[in-house]
Amino acid sequence: MTARDPKPPPDRSRRAVILATVGIVVIVALAVFIVAVVGPLWRVHTTLDDWEENRIHGEEVIKRLGGPERAARRLVTYLRLPRWMGANHFRAAVALGEIGPEAKAAVLDLVKALGDSDAEVRWGAAEALGKIGPEAKEAVPALVKALGDTNNSLRCYATLALGAIGPVTEEVVPALVKALSDTDALIGCYAAQALGEIGPEAKAAVLDLVKALGDSAFYVRRDAAQALGSIGPEANVAIPALVKLLEDAHPSVRHAAAAALKKIRGADADAKEEEHAGE
Repeated sequence: MTARDPKPPPDRSRRAVILATVGIVVIVALAVFIVAVVGPLWRVHTTLDDWEENRIHGEEVIKRLGGPERAARRLVTYLRLPRWMGANHFRAAVALGEIGPEAKAAVLDLVKALGDSDAEVRWGAAEALGKIGPEAKEAVPALVKALGDTNNSLRCYATLALGAIGPVTEEVVPALVKALSDTDALIGCYAAQALGEIGPEAKAAVLDLVKALGDSAFYVRRDAAQALGSIGPEANVAIPALVKLLEDAHPSVRHAAAAALKKIRGADADAKEEEHAGE
């Protein structure tokens, strides 16, 4: 070919084939992405929406999302979505709690949610961690920190979660003892319940529970008595205060005191104590 010869025309058909191939690859990739990622996340979103509107129950949420293991994975992925995408982080956290211990892979994401700017998300995460139970032991430091939050609901659920997780670290019992004297009596009540769940391993809290027997709120007195009973013989120093509580004005407190005395002293608790409790 000489310099004077014209250049061959561009191979338009080849270029068209390449562009068509690239287009098909992009469309297929997009379809795969929608099916594999967007579809399941949209299913999570609509399922949580139905749950929030009381159209379905918690068990149905897990069933719709493919059973406990798959539901946990999908909910964690959904929980990681930014809020501007419309993700309902609160419902996702609570749904993970519905799964229970099988959602243990979500613990670190729920710990992160404890620091969310939305108080509802924070207490939803605390509730879920409590339902996961001992498998959520990595959350203990964050839950202890949450006891200092200004939101009452978060402090309540953090208290209950620590009781459900148990004394897996040295921080748990002292944190619950501190919660006994919270400005909100309901949190003091939950702290007593949590210490009762821990049982004999909460023996370091006995003197603080004895002090709580004199609380002005009857439910704090009742639950403190029940906690002492759960601790058992290790709480024998509480016997005089529990005997005094048999004269309490509230029947549930009297019953709790009588039951606690029985557990602490064994079957030798006086019949007179039972008689007082029944009055």
